[in-house]
Amino acid sequence: MKKAFGWIAKQSERWPWLILALVSVITVIGFVGITRIESDFNFQAMLPEGKESVQVFEEIEDDFGGTQQEQVLIKSGEVLRPEILRAVVGYQAFLEEQPAIWGKLVDTVDTPLDDMYLVDENGEYVEGYFGRPVFLVPDDLSDEELVARVEANLQIQREVARQGEGTSPLVAEDGTALLMNLNQVVSESDTLVSDFEDLTREYFADAGVEDVFITGSASWTRDANKEVARDTSTLFVIAFAFILVILFLTFLRVTDVLFTMAVVMVAIVWVMGFTGWAHIPFNYISIGIMPLLLGLGIAYAIHVLSRYYEERKRGGGPVLATRNAVTTVGVAVFMTAITTAIGFASFGISEMPPMRSFGVLCLVGVLLSFLLSVTMLPAAIILRDRKSKKKVGLLKKKGDTGKVSVIDRALVWVSLLAEHHRAVVMLVTAIVVGLAVFSSLNLDTKADFQGNLGDTPAAVADSEISSYFGGQENVYTLIKGDMTDPGLLQIMRDYEQALADSGAVAEDGEIMFLRGKIVSLADIVARQNQGEIPTSREEVVDILEFLQGRSGGEGARIVSRDLDSAIVLSTVESGSQVDQETVTDVLRNNQYIITEAYPEVYVGQSGESVLVGDVLSSLSPTLIKTSLLAFLLCLLVVSIIFRSLIFGMAATSVVFLSIALEFIALYVLGWPLDFMTVMVSALIIGAGIDFGIHVTHRFREEWALGCESVDEAVRLTVGNVGRALLSAAITTAGAFGILAISRVEQLRRFGGVTAFSLVFTLLVALLVLPTILSFWAERAERKNHARSEECQVE
Repeated sequence: MKKAFGWIAKQSERWPWLILALVSVITVIGFVGITRIESDFNFQAMLPEGKESVQVFEEIEDDFGGTQQEQVLIKSGEVLRPEILRAVVGYQAFLEEQPAIWGKLVDTVDTPLDDMYLVDENGEYVEGYFGRPVFLVPDDLSDEELVARVEANLQIQREVARQGEGTSPLVAEDGTALLMNLNQVVSESDTLVSDFEDLTREYFADAGVEDVFITGSASWTRDANKEVARDTSTLFVIAFAFILVILFLTFLRVTDVLFTMAVVMVAIVWVMGFTGWAHIPFNYISIGIMPLLLGLGIAYAIHVLSRYYEERKRGGGPVLATRNAVTTVGVAVFMTAITTAIGFASFGISEMPPMRSFGVLCLVGVLLSFLLSVTMLPAAIILRDRKSKKKVGLLKKKGDTGKVSVIDRALVWVSLLAEHHRAVVMLVTAIVVGLAVFSSLNLDTKADFQGNLGDTPAAVADSEISSYFGGQENVYTLIKGDMTDPGLLQIMRDYEQALADSGAVAEDGEIMFLRGKIVSLADIVARQNQGEIPTSREEVVDILEFLQGRSGGEGARIVSRDLDSAIVLSTVESGSQVDQETVTDVLRNNQYIITEAYPEVYVGQSGESVLVGDVLSSLSPTLIKTSLLAFLLCLLVVSIIFRSLIFGMAATSVVFLSIALEFIALYVLGWPLDFMTVMVSALIIGAGIDFGIHVTHRFREEWALGCESVDEAVRLTVGNVGRALLSAAITTAGAFGILAISRVEQLRRFGGVTAFSLVFTLLVALLVLPTILSFWAERAERKNHARSEECQVE
């Protein structure tokens, strides 16, 4: 391995300009790839395509025009004024005149007026075709008649809803708010969403509407993109500045800081470019890549640069010092890079696609950061220093007296103190492991994307809508069977009633399933047949053909065109994580009502709550599988590299104890296990193993390959690598810790617990690991006196 790194070092000596030119070309390609990055913040993207809730979601998207909606809430002192009502009726026609919007963002507008019927002076529906109510046509009525007929419809609908026979109208009882639902066509343009909102507000402002609130999938995604972009750029700048300060304090040389940051920035550009070229979606989890690469890339560069100056102080010239740095610490850095990459590769077994993508990007980023640290960085150093004739004494930087620094002495003292009190260290370690087991068994799980984005426009609109009409989260039951069968339609109504009778209550005390907020094809058919399901297929077909002949209305997207599948749509009260799990349980626990009566009929559920429930069920298995696999693979690789199971176990003990402390920190802080904190364990195994490898590798070099006493080997080990480890830990933990000021709650938790865990890893590497290594070394010396006798002869 040293020969391979010696060859790499020679190329940096011979062709430094060529290496930098090649790096520049690839960096340009990376910048082009960055422009191709796409974002995806949807729940279904968190689950594998084979998951039933995802398949149902996709079927509904394909066969029913989709489940994603934009909601428009208009508020005014009186929304039932004729000019506002006519604006509501004409809203779809207005949007159809906007070619940039219609068919690209939305393609259907459902308003409370779509399913209103002509009412006579006695307040009863006017009968028409086959005794069915005649639909209300606003253009045929005067302003006074329009308002009167709408008010009569609302009164009838509310009474029917109270009796559990229909859906509640989306018009506030005090007449101050009206809600419209727009079917959303998937769009990736945030600008298009903003243009749509501006046009909508202008349109209703002209009709005298006082306030317009807009929310939905597209609005949430647009707001999420803005929040993430702002957080990413702001936090990256803060992290960048923080790391610059730490690097300068470490090396006290401007060019060293610039070279190190250049390595990291190039690695980030390459990885983000790879993200775009490989069409890997950018999501909440992807945000963790930036601080990770900042921390790891700098750690690799710091170790190479620190060893370079160590070799210079021993009298070597720039070329020899660079070569020795690459061929010595380069091996250790290579081991850390490989084990780190393996740690992140463990994400490949996760059920969650974003985690698998994150693992791929981290793996690529780690290997590229290592490659640049042993090629680009040495090439830059050679170009700067190869003409230098200065010797060791002249190489001292400002503040360098040639003596061991206070920091080095402090680190050595702490390590030796712990090494001399092994019983105390082992006792504390056992207590930590016990507390970690208790903490891990009592952690909560949470998976909430939208609830933590702060007071964004979409969040404010959601709150306004909930205050008037309660929860507006839609969940869907997909039923695949013969929708012309009157018996199946009646069973569908029984299923709806069972949901309403479930008694499920949200944490805020509101009833989750209200019969007036559940609608299916069966309800619409019954509504067209005087409240009863027809007794013959012919009657059902006749009604369905009549309904499908209309554009819009509540039945427009609730049954497939070939009548072989339909949806039961439930608008539920679901606020907290527990609420969403309860909704999912109620839906799935009552589907037997259909399947027992019709075994051949398929029933499946989807919607945000169902998807969240499936994400939650994946979190704990993901944590266990990825962490265990990462730990075992790292142990195997480190043992092979060190050619010793003992040294392999010693090095990996660092991350084992760090994960134990992570669980304790999560429990003490009351933080749940979410889709980001679930990655921390495998991440710490990948990133934290570096500390264990560097300490173990240097201890072997000082003790196993030399004639130093155990205490002296510990002193030399910590004295030589302690400051580099401290600097790497501070920069990496700092980069993640800065995420703790993010507006997105998941990022705050992720950054905070990762920063804590990295600090824990450093403490274990400097306190516990030397104790383990010295204990093993002393036992080895007692068993083998030859080593001590040979050293005495020398």
